[in-house]
Amino acid sequence: MPYFFTSSISGVAPISESFNELQSRFNRYIEFDDYTADELYQIFKSNVKRYEYELTEEADSVLLKAMEEAVATKDKNFGNGRFVRNVFEKVIELQANRLSSEGLVNTKILSTLEAEDVVAGLERQKDIAF
Repeated sequence: MPYFFTSSISGVAPISESFNELQSRFNRYIEFDDYTADELYQIFKSNVKRYEYELTEEADSVLLKAMEEAVATKDKNFGNGRFVRNVFEKVIELQANRLSSEGLVNTKILSTLEAEDVVAGLERQKDIAF
């Protein structure tokens, strides 16, 4: 019985530039387009929904503008989907830090991401100056 092995390496271009022997081991390459600003925005929003958070209108507006800026200013090292995941995780962390100093909170407050959380998360990500 024959066995088939498939391998996928994401972001191999910088590696192949440094390690030509790695590049010679692969004979087929599939290039994937980067996500658009709207797609990055939708990925973030899907995480918000998945983890049962809500964005304020202002946070939503800031987020969309930030994704547009990220795509417009991206370089060859832009993390694409990883960028969104990292921003989301940082926003959640910073929201928790902000709320820990506010005293009494309820479920609504705990599940709401404010514009200041999004801005702080983007600034901490450093892939984008906001």
